[in-house]
Amino acid sequence: MIKHISSLIFALCVLVPGARAISVNNTSGQLSSNITSPESETTLYISGTLNAADFFFIADKMPALQILDLSQAAIEAYSGTSLRGRTTYPAGMVPEHVFAGSKLNTVVFPASGDITIAENAFAGAALQGELVIPSNVKSICDGAFAGLPELTAVTINSTDVGVGSFNGSQKLARVTFVSPLNVGQSSFAACPELATVVGAENVIRIDPRAFADCPKLTAFTFGARLQSIGDEAFTASGLTSVDLSGATALTSVGNWAFARMPELSELNLGDVASLGRGVAFDCPKLTNITASQTNELIPDYAYTNSAEIDTTYLFNGSETSMGRYALKGHSNITSLTLPSTLTYIGDNAMEGLTSLQDLHMPSAEVPELGENVWKDVDQQHATLYVPAGSASDYEATPQWQEFVIAKTTGETPALEERLESLRGRFVGDELQVSISGTVITRLSVFDTAGITLAVVEPESDLVIIDTEGMSARIYLVSATLADGRTATLKLAK
Repeated sequence: MIKHISSLIFALCVLVPGARAISVNNTSGQLSSNITSPESETTLYISGTLNAADFFFIADKMPALQILDLSQAAIEAYSGTSLRGRTTYPAGMVPEHVFAGSKLNTVVFPASGDITIAENAFAGAALQGELVIPSNVKSICDGAFAGLPELTAVTINSTDVGVGSFNGSQKLARVTFVSPLNVGQSSFAACPELATVVGAENVIRIDPRAFADCPKLTAFTFGARLQSIGDEAFTASGLTSVDLSGATALTSVGNWAFARMPELSELNLGDVASLGRGVAFDCPKLTNITASQTNELIPDYAYTNSAEIDTTYLFNGSETSMGRYALKGHSNITSLTLPSTLTYIGDNAMEGLTSLQDLHMPSAEVPELGENVWKDVDQQHATLYVPAGSASDYEATPQWQEFVIAKTTGETPALEERLESLRGRFVGDELQVSISGTVITRLSVFDTAGITLAVVEPESDLVIIDTEGMSARIYLVSATLADGRTATLKLAK
């Protein structure tokens, strides 16, 4: 190791004009006596022991220092006169704020003894290249390395990562986790160049906003050790795919965990039992989603504005409740089958499903609805398929009754096709139905209960039916065309 450091010092002296290096075998508290020209030294190698007094001497009296190597040193406890408001510092601690904003570009930590890197110890320092946190570092405290402008990589061997530890490090591109650990709140948030997390499968807990606002982070392995994902953990990150199926110990995903992710296209929620609200909120490219196999709640804002979702695997078939705004903005959905277990749909849950044509609700019990569930849905031109024995209950229930209600068995005709060329309108009590390019061979008119109100066989491209005396407000019109197709209309009188 001494040979390595000597080579490093020699190279620095040769390559950097004016660079100075010094090697000191120190005794705790004596560094100020061992260095005669501290203001000009650029490299410092310390063996022996040091304490908080020595750390603050380095920080305050060695402004040109760029390289600090403590690999052969031991950090002892300090007790004495006040140093930055404290009279005692424990053994093994790199004091809080000690090198914040310093010119240090390289630091090597002691190779032995349990080490704590205190709050903001290196925040804003000029550390560059790769930082290696050895296995004897037992604690990286809050903000320890926050806002590093030049650091490009960090390897963490065996310790949890504190709140905001590397937050806002502008050039940090790679993080390596060697051993199982917890990733603290906002620890790697707002790192615009972070693209690679090696050893992500070692993570046990991901706290809120841990990787938020990392637009170049496109992939992350969610491993079998992972137990929880906190609120906004990856919000506004660049992940293209999230697969939680291998995270067999995962019990909860927090609010907005994968929200506002512009490139996310696939989301597999595995078996997670607890989903926070807005889990995939505003993910414009999300197309493939596999629902959690155990979750019974679709939370508020779960998939709001993630309008490209293929709904084939959206539900696991056991959900009992859908939260507020859960599918708001899904203007691409034309057909949707809801779980038969569903008992409640929250406020505005289906707002903006402007292309909805067919809604299948297999539950015999009419689910309770919040307010404005179908806001902006063209219910008069959409068909709700329900069990035959429950049709009258749906027809009598506000919001549900606005659909054309068709029984899955019974008299109501199958509604296979809607043709833009088939048009209908009311002129007073006259129902006028027309078709272009062919003729109508049979026209049937029903109310929303499936009761036949009129049947004609006109062999014409224009049919007029007098509805005076018919009390229905909504009319279902089924037209059989000369080429055998059946088309439908829903009209309000």
